Amino acid sequence: MPEDVPLPVPHDFSPRLPHKDHLAFVDAIHARKCIRLTFCKEKDEDGQDREVEVKTCIPLDYGPMLYGNATPSRYQFAVKDIGVWGHRIERFSLFPGQIINMEKLDVDFEPAIFGPDQSHWCIYRHWGLYRPNT
Repeated sequence: MPEDVPLPVPHDFSPRLPHKDHLAFVDAIHARKCIRLTFCKEKDEDGQDREVEVKTCIPLDYGPMLYGNATPSRYQFAVKDIGVWGHRIERFSLFPGQIINMEKLDVDFEPAIFGPDQSHWCIYRHWGLYRPNT
């Protein structure tokens, strides 16, 4: 793991403490821009140190994973995977304490890739025809 990347401390996993780059995350949702996400994976089964990974992602939402459930809030992302079988959207979520950095990029994404049913977002967004929360 690179020595110049600080690991987050465990108490950052609180659902009441969004990440320091939360506003950049929300701004990227509204602007339909991808983000460069630097994060720590969970510890493996042997309890070994977490591995740092960097991905270009689509910011989706911040909040509990299940509707109306009191689960801790997480950042939700999508990665567009272009493989042998065509396009596939991989979704994943992270606790604020797993995230090292979120940087808004000048790379657009199209909300239509998520289909017309985009309801139940925690963060309001206006995505035109695909606008949820209406």
